[in-house]
Amino acid sequence: SVGSSNKRIEEVLKKKDSGDLKSGTTLLELLKRPRVDYKDIKYIVEIIDGFELGKYPEDTEYQVEVQVKYDGYIKKSLKMIEKHKALEERLIPKDFDYNEIGGITGEAKEKLNEKRPLNIGQASRISGVSPADISVLLMVLKIRGDKNNERLS
Repeated sequence: SVGSSNKRIEEVLKKKDSGDLKSGTTLLELLKRPRVDYKDIKYIVEIIDGFELGKYPEDTEYQVEVQVKYDGYIKKSLKMIEKHKALEERLIPKDFDYNEIGGITGEAKEKLNEKRPLNIGQASRISGVSPADISVLLMVLKIRGDKNNERLS
């Protein structure tokens, strides 16, 4: 944790118009700030005894900065990928009658009957089928149970 008495940190934050330093703020938290970059962190730690970041190529420093700043977005994207993967694995019975489903639009019923998607992932990518339609379809498939969730050739 970096103490708020450190003039160098306050100098960087003021120059970068990056807000005030709160007690207990770590270097990692400083680097997450939008206007603070890896070079600023190197400048800050130059005067801290016993602390050295090491010498790395500029592209490595940039990678560290990007990883730190965008960690939340990266994790969110990975979760989204996993969710989409699960939708690809959720099969729709070959003879499924979309006209029986209440709660989805007429256009969605028409498109789904026309395209006959193999799984929820494919269904979600059909133009005219909304996320709300997909939610209803998922709910119906879940209610009908996994025994009906096998694609018969």
